[in-house]
Amino acid sequence: MKAIRLAVGLSLVSGGTLFARQDPPPAQQQPAAAPQADPLKLANSPHLIIWGVKPAKTADFEAVWAGILAQIAKSDRPEVKEFGATITNMYKLNAPSQAPDAPAIYVFQVEKPSQTQSYNPGRIIYEFLYMQKDNKEIGIPRAEADELFKKIGNMTEMFASINAWPLVKIGS
Repeated sequence: MKAIRLAVGLSLVSGGTLFARQDPPPAQQQPAAAPQADPLKLANSPHLIIWGVKPAKTADFEAVWAGILAQIAKSDRPEVKEFGATITNMYKLNAPSQAPDAPAIYVFQVEKPSQTQSYNPGRIIYEFLYMQKDNKEIGIPRAEADELFKKIGNMTEMFASINAWPLVKIGS
C-alpha cells in the first residue's frame, strides 16, 4: 500500500500519469529502470514552484511551510540557513472568481536553487531538518519531524498539482 501511495505521489509531483503495471512474459528480460529524478531538486537557475493545494488542505500546507521556515530560522547549521535563503518569495494567488473546489495556488520564487537539497517538503523535513548520523539525531527531534510531516499526510490528498518552472532572464 505504501508503494502505491508513493507512486501516486511521485506521479502527481512529476505531472505524470500512472498506468497499471503489466508484467512482461517470463521469457523476456527487462533492464532495471533508472530511478526517477526528483522534480523538486532544481537545476541551477531561478525557478517558480507552483503548488496547487486542494481547498481543504490550505491551512495544513501553510502550517507545514510555517513550521519548516521556523525550524530553518532557529537552526544553527549553516547549510540549513543557506537553504532557507534560497526561497526568496512565497505567494498565494488571490484569484477573484475561483470555483469553491478549485485548488489554491501558491507560488514560491527560488532565485538560486540549492544544488544539494530538494524542495519536496517531506524530504526537507526528514532528509534535511531531521537527520541521523552515526546513530545520533542532528537537527530537529524525530517527534517534531513527525508532527510537522503529519500535516502533509498523503501527498495526493493535499496536492492537485506541483510544478517547478525554470525562469530565463530577459533583457539585461
